Amino acid sequence: RLSLDSTGRALAFSVFDGTNWQLWYVADVQAPKPTLVAQSLAPFSIPSLAGSRLAFTASGPFQFEGATQPSPPGIYVVDTNTNQTVVIQTNGVNGAPVLSRDGSLLAFHSTMTAYRLNGGSWQTLPNKRNAVDDVFVFNLATGLVWSTLVLRQASPAQFPPYAACVNPALPSSSVNLIAFQEIVNGASRIRIVDRSNNSVIP
Repeated sequence: RLSLDSTGRALAFSVFDGTNWQLWYVADVQAPKPTLVAQSLAPFSIPSLAGSRLAFTASGPFQFEGATQPSPPGIYVVDTNTNQTVVIQTNGVNGAPVLSRDGSLLAFHSTMTAYRLNGGSWQTLPNKRNAVDDVFVFNLATGLVWSTLVLRQASPAQFPPYAACVNPALPSSSVNLIAFQEIVNGASRIRIVDRSNNSVIP
């Protein structure tokens, strides 16, 4: 459960110490000084790093190191330089967070039918099928920018409403491209989509 950033310099990882799950950050692997970020009785996801930003999902309440109150489950992006945090809370199960190379976009999969960003109002997803995973892409400054829901609506034969879309990847070559795994009737396939026009790349 570890992640290197694109420079190979910074490292983040989660471990289980027998009692708690712990999330750690190492700013420089050449001079390692691990910093404890958070602890929880529930697992953290594999973290994702981009520059000074660290993204992870928490499947249960957890405690940021030095905080006096526990934080709720959700998807979190922490800037390790400024200690600013972006929080996406959902009413579903979340996983596989990944940051774009510049740290401005966050992708993850979730069964959510509603979400809220930084404690704002809840936003519903009326066309979202309950308990089925979709991939979501958020601009961390402005909010939701894309999800596989648009593919389901435009091409239900290719993207049926019950087929899970999981494990996204944001290629560093273009912020418009996204790759993810689609599971249809137990068979897995890799999809690459140009988000600018929702075209599936063969």
